[in-house]
Amino acid sequence: MNAPVSPPAAAPHTPASRRAIALAAGVVVVVGTAFDLWTKHWAFSAIAPGERVEIIPGFLAFVLSWNTGAAFGILPGWLGFFMVVAALAVGFLVWVVWTAPPGTTWRFGVVVGLIGTGIAGNLYDRIVYGRVRDFIDCYVSYGPLAGRLEQWFGTAHWPTFNVADACIVIGASLLVIKLWRDERALRVAAGAPAALAAAGVEGGDAG
Repeated sequence: MNAPVSPPAAAPHTPASRRAIALAAGVVVVVGTAFDLWTKHWAFSAIAPGERVEIIPGFLAFVLSWNTGAAFGILPGWLGFFMVVAALAVGFLVWVVWTAPPGTTWRFGVVVGLIGTGIAGNLYDRIVYGRVRDFIDCYVSYGPLAGRLEQWFGTAHWPTFNVADACIVIGASLLVIKLWRDERALRVAAGAPAALAAAGVEGGDAG
């Protein structure tokens, strides 16, 4: 009687071609940038200057703000510098997609696309307005937690930002996680032959 044969386990991620990765990145950039620009247009059309619209009291509000710096108000007034950096970053992302190693999945294109969305959305504002439109205001007003945040960071209020900024942070965070996981997998793969050799020696000694 033949023993039942278990079907081979499916790979969790299917490798994709560079074209598929680039397509995923391009779709995310187009859709994400359109959404970012639409939310900015809505906010600056529906909310009056100086008005504060509470979304989640004690945590989230919408308030208009113009930013002449980078994401979250870093380095205000460096318009030309950030436009050059944005152009270089776009070129770098294209290179990253083009040189993606074998085995990379289309999900990597999504990560790159999120970062590209952040660059494109804010670059549009810098070109058209000379500054970036922000309107998302996160803060903590709950006493004990707010006090702890002020003790640690000096404030319980996050700088006003927009959808593009959020995409950059999410994409960059996912990229760091991916690079960390890839490095860990390489270390495990490099250590496997040594572990097998050691196991073989121990087995030979036992025999």
